[in-house]
Amino acid sequence: MGYQGLDHRTHGAGHSESYRIVIMTADPLTPGQAVVQITLGQVYNEVTGTRREVTALAEAVKSSLAIGADHETRIRTLERRMWMAIGMGTVASGVAGYALTLYTSAH
Repeated sequence: MGYQGLDHRTHGAGHSESYRIVIMTADPLTPGQAVVQITLGQVYNEVTGTRREVTALAEAVKSSLAIGADHETRIRTLERRMWMAIGMGTVASGVAGYALTLYTSAH
């Protein structure tokens, strides 16, 4: 198993080095050797970058939802027009059938 911990060093007169996250390994070839060292500055930069990416994704989702709502409105409009055309076609075929019946019965 490895060792994980924080390391903070001071350099006289109150000056201090930033914290580091140190992950140690239990590898017999490198006992006690730090495998990964990550400063809090690096962690801060990654968190800040992630926040920017999440914000950009949130904006993209809002934009997509707005486009989706507009798409739904267009579909509903097309469906209404389709049903109106079907209704008008039904009425027109009924009128044409009645007119044809009157015409053929007159001759």
